[in-house]
Formats: sequence, structure tokens, C-alpha cells
Amino acid sequence: MDKLTLIGFKNNRRIRGNGCAEAAASLFILTLVAFLLFCPQKASAYILSTEQILDLMAKNFAPFKTVSLTRTVYLAEGEGREIPLEEVIYLKSPGFYGRQSETGERPTDIHYMALLMPLSVSSLTGHLTRLGINTNERAFVLQDRVICYRIGGKTNDAPVLLVEKQRCIPILLRTKPPSSATSLRVISFKDYRQIDEDWYPFETIISEDGKIIVRCVVKEIKVNPAIPPGLSFTPIDAVEGAGPSPFQETIKVLREKYR
Repeated sequence: MDKLTLIGFKNNRRIRGNGCAEAAASLFILTLVAFLLFCPQKASAYILSTEQILDLMAKNFAPFKTVSLTRTVYLAEGEGREIPLEEVIYLKSPGFYGRQSETGERPTDIHYMALLMPLSVSSLTGHLTRLGINTNERAFVLQDRVICYRIGGKTNDAPVLLVEKQRCIPILLRTKPPSSATSLRVISFKDYRQIDEDWYPFETIISEDGKIIVRCVVKEIKVNPAIPPGLSFTPIDAVEGAGPSPFQETIKVLREKYR
């Protein structure tokens, strides 16, 4: 065998070897693509535990002693009319609130404010459980074209908490009021703005059975403000009592006042 033939023989073996390597690589890629296409979605998408989600959510709200929210509460009266009510909400760690209202009445329950405080994971988990939310169930869902973590059941009438995946902020809470076995109360957190390193919703909309009954618009937020003398604080997760809707009762009071 001459030298030229020997060189050609070696080059041929090298080409064959490279071809086998390329074929093996192609086969591996095709197998991987087929696995990703045909395996169940649950196997390819990792969902954080409830504890991890709530921990990330709580870290959006820096530790503080007290925060005051000056806001206007718009109570729906029907036919597109609203009654405005000025109030100041004081949030006090760990898990208390106080309210100053121009009528002295309490127009809304305040339990959802617990989601906007730097509470511990165990406190938040217990709070959601008391609201009837199954914290053992979670999934990814789309809400207004935004990917969210859903904590709670998957049926349309199940109590749930939706937490935006990107910023880990609460955007929707759905519960069943204790005063009604069939009604659904939905609280939507909107218009988030960054205050220092924290995120706060400047608009909160409360609906029952698909109808807006209350809009709350924040005008000012103060950290560690002076506490008014005589202001009393109540546990934020106190269960709302049965009886007439507090929204309707407050509307009656305001009608009498401004008649």
C-alpha cells in the first residue's frame, strides 16, 4: 500500500468516526425533544411550595412597626353611583390594625391587609386556612395575561389566593363570607407602586357575586407615623361576624348623614 493510499484510508476512517458522533448527537437531541413534547406538563414545570411562595411574598414588605394608609373608600350605591368615605388605616406589626373613619363606622372587613404585611410564613398560612383556602393545593394559572401562583382549589368557587410569579405580590383573593354560604367575595389588588423597596397596591376592588361593592384608593402612605391618642387596634385576622353586610349598613349611615 503506497503512502497516498494509506493517507486516504485514514481520512476515510476519521470521516466515518465523525459521522457516528454526529448521528449519536442528533439521536440524543431528538430523544430530548420528544421527551419534552410528550411528557406531562407537571413533570417539566416546578412549582414552589406554599411556604416558599408566602415567604417571597412577605419579603416584599419591609419590617416596620406601624404604617398608615390614607385612602378614599368608594361604596357602590347602585346605577353607577358611589359614596366616598375618607379614612386612615393603621397597620401595626405583628398583625394588628386600627381605623379612623369620618363616620366612625367600619365599612369593610380588613382581613386582606394581612397579605400586605411582613408576617411570618406560619402566620400567613394560618390566616389563609382560616379563610377557607386549601394551602396544600397550588398550581400555575393565568390571570389577566399574567402568570401567577394559585394557592387553593382549582374550581371556580373555591377560595384562592393568586400571587404574581414575577414579583411575588398578591393580586387576587377569593373567599366565602361567613355570613353567606353561596356568595363569593373577590378582592383585587391593583395599581402596585414601589415605595422604597416595597410594593403596595394603591387601588383595591372588592366584589361580591361579580358586582363591585367597594373601591379603595390610597392617597398617601406613611411609615412609622404618630399614633392618634385613643386609637384601638384589633387583630387583623379576626373572623368577620355573621349578620347584615357591613357595606350595606355603612351606606345606610351615610345616607342619613348626607340627606
